[in-house]
Amino acid sequence: KRPYIATKGTKTSFRCAEDAEGGMTAVLTMPNKENEATAIEPVVVYSEKDLQKEVDTILSRLSNTDQDHWLKRLESLRTIQGLIRGGATEYDSFLPMLKDLKGALGEAVADLRSTLVKEACATVEVLSTTFGDAFAPMADSIIPMLFKQLPVKIQVVYEACTQCLVTVLSNTRGPKLLPRVLEGCRSKQGVVRSKAMEGLNLCMQGWHQADLERHCDAIEALVVALLKDSQADSRRAAREGLVAFGRLWEARGKAIMHSLDPQTQ
Repeated sequence: KRPYIATKGTKTSFRCAEDAEGGMTAVLTMPNKENEATAIEPVVVYSEKDLQKEVDTILSRLSNTDQDHWLKRLESLRTIQGLIRGGATEYDSFLPMLKDLKGALGEAVADLRSTLVKEACATVEVLSTTFGDAFAPMADSIIPMLFKQLPVKIQVVYEACTQCLVTVLSNTRGPKLLPRVLEGCRSKQGVVRSKAMEGLNLCMQGWHQADLERHCDAIEALVVALLKDSQADSRRAAREGLVAFGRLWEARGKAIMHSLDPQTQ
């Protein structure tokens, strides 16, 4: 069937429903404010075997990047959220199963279709808030995809990726995540540098200092560099970053401040 193309300003959503053959299919709905928050219905499984079947189906559908398959990919993302709402986290094997989705989930975040990107970001946020630090092995490859999408001139993509980045760095810590953020601070794209610096600020404000210690020199160098960045948003984020840096490493923060020219001070 031809995909439904919403007119400008029209909000759409999808829900899972059982088709005539007993399988799950995506049903297009036009949500109002009341049902928008409950659009994801719980998906309940009663054994690890059934859970593995669900995850295998998700992986198969999510990995198919053909343009005419995007509704199935969207459905799969919503099924992941539905499984979490349905109590799948009670199975210790659930997160290890989901790690096979790492590549496909990253591709969904980096997709060209804004509806799919938005749902992928929502799924990543649910995974991050649900699993916390245990989600880090999956998040480390998704953060670069979020940065990649920020320069896209589509507001819904920009907002979804920005919020997703905030959620992940606020709920998930890991040794490979901070280097990804530092890489973003070095980007040639001004919007990426500013959002990466804001992400770095979240890390300095919310992570344990021990998680940041080995990167102290790199963080200092980036804060100093971005204080003089050509982008106003990057400079603003760097000023906030210097405050956060000084709270962690007081002596080094004061030394940076004293080394700045009067205008920057």
